[in-house]
Amino acid sequence: MIRWFLLRESLGLEFYQQFACVEGDPVFSESLSKDLQKKFFQQRCELGGIGRRNMNRRLNLDIPQNNTFLLPRDILAAADRLIRIKFGMGTLDDMNHLQNKRIRSVADLLQEQFGLALILIKFFSVYTHYLKFWIELTATFPIRDIHPSHYGRICPIDTSEGINIGLIGSLAIHARIGRWGSLESPFYQISERSKGAQMLYLSPGRDEYYMVAAGNSLALNQGIQEEQVVPARYRQEFLTIAWEQVQLRSIFAFQYFSIGASLIPFIEHNDANRALMSSNMQRQVVPLSQSEKCIVGTGLEGQAALDSGALAVAEHEGKIFYTDTDKILLSGNGDTLRIPLVMYQRSNKNTCMHQKP
Repeated sequence: MIRWFLLRESLGLEFYQQFACVEGDPVFSESLSKDLQKKFFQQRCELGGIGRRNMNRRLNLDIPQNNTFLLPRDILAAADRLIRIKFGMGTLDDMNHLQNKRIRSVADLLQEQFGLALILIKFFSVYTHYLKFWIELTATFPIRDIHPSHYGRICPIDTSEGINIGLIGSLAIHARIGRWGSLESPFYQISERSKGAQMLYLSPGRDEYYMVAAGNSLALNQGIQEEQVVPARYRQEFLTIAWEQVQLRSIFAFQYFSIGASLIPFIEHNDANRALMSSNMQRQVVPLSQSEKCIVGTGLEGQAALDSGALAVAEHEGKIFYTDTDKILLSGNGDTLRIPLVMYQRSNKNTCMHQKP
């Protein structure tokens, strides 16, 4: 114990002498020890809730979730992990996998902007914007390519054209944001015990442990054995397996696409480049002076029109007995409902929003 104490004093003195550029022979004291503790061992590196969760998952740690600071145990576990990978006892992380990414919410973006406003060093903010622009120019093909973890979460067709192709994508129609900012996709769990299928949402990485059937494999002919083989996805690979081995299946054939790609009739028979251009051109459309029902559709047009916010929607059915330029009066269920209309309002994209009765 005494030897360890003397060794710690000598190492601390030598490190402090080289770090602080102190000449002579400094004397080990309590103030010098506190100075070293304050500079190098103070809990300054905060991981946050998401960082702690990812650290525990990747390094197989059991540190409590409320402990959001970087600990010496984390550094030792990370070093042990790197040594194991060096000797071929592990795999590196895939930076393009969605389990290593998260959605930045509006609160995160506002926090970043307020943080930049509080920083008085102007050069840093200019350098940050230049770095973002440089990343867009130097993004390689694996970053822009479709990753197997995107299926059911990010549309493989609807993306920007030009320099941002593959970098800016659209969410799939059934994807949702989980608790930790990850994209979750719904699946039907096939169980032999229960006749009905149970729907569950899985985050990226969790669905890799299941045999997931394709969206068109919803029903099979029980009499013909040749039709019992279905295409499936397992651990980022596409296989052909028997139906008895399927554990999950898609809930909808269009769940892999965004709302723009889902509105294209017979998209499975179209060329991929034309489908990409069509999904982007739908953002440039203008409303008709007199709307009418489409002749050929995919079944999602009504929900897309309701979610657009451009239509006046009544809470219940009834009879319209009065209308003018700014309101619609509807009678039903024993009361009168007043529906206000939007008149020549500016949108966030500097376009005109106007509802005509």
